[in-house]
Amino acid sequence: LAGGSFTTVTNSGIATNVVNHFCLIGYSGVVDTNFVFSPSISQISRIVVVGLTNIYISITANKSDIKKVNLDGTYDTNFSNVFPGNNIGYYESYVSNKLFAVVSSKPVLVNPDGTLDGSFNTANATFNNTVTAMTVGESNNLYVAGTFTTYNGQPVGKYARLFPDGTLDTSFYTESPTSGGFNWDVYDPRGYLYVVRDTSSGTFQPAS
Repeated sequence: LAGGSFTTVTNSGIATNVVNHFCLIGYSGVVDTNFVFSPSISQISRIVVVGLTNIYISITANKSDIKKVNLDGTYDTNFSNVFPGNNIGYYESYVSNKLFAVVSSKPVLVNPDGTLDGSFNTANATFNNTVTAMTVGESNNLYVAGTFTTYNGQPVGKYARLFPDGTLDTSFYTESPTSGGFNWDVYDPRGYLYVVRDTSSGTFQPAS
């Protein structure tokens, strides 16, 4: 799925497809003409693709309205959006075609039909500040980063490792920058976590 300011896509000089800022491209590199998605690009604040068939978009600036898009570009009317009226701070793809989201500071997992995974974060734990990134690591653990300094009241260093059930891995050592936070994280299969700071000032100190 590609989005941008473009209005046409040319396939290796063979054919030009007229599109409205969005197109779905197959593995062969050819534009899928069955995918017709019409919202203006100015309306889209985030796009996340989960698995091969689950496309989620936000059409409001605060991400409070998440819609699921079918492979023909129409909205999935069976997707029971549980988010209207809530404060969605962040969402990202997870395993098993599920969507990870932070709603009113509380992390949740959303099933493909829009229902919540009731086995995740049964303690209703919350972050005390913003989540800006999440990446999936070994054994489906979740590495979360942002400007938060506690999770469920437990001090963390603006990044944390959560188990697949949403509980905090307290054995994972973290350090917190004295200024700013993190806006991106990437998990390396060799066992490394890379975090990107939103500022170069300040020093690091252990979470306390």
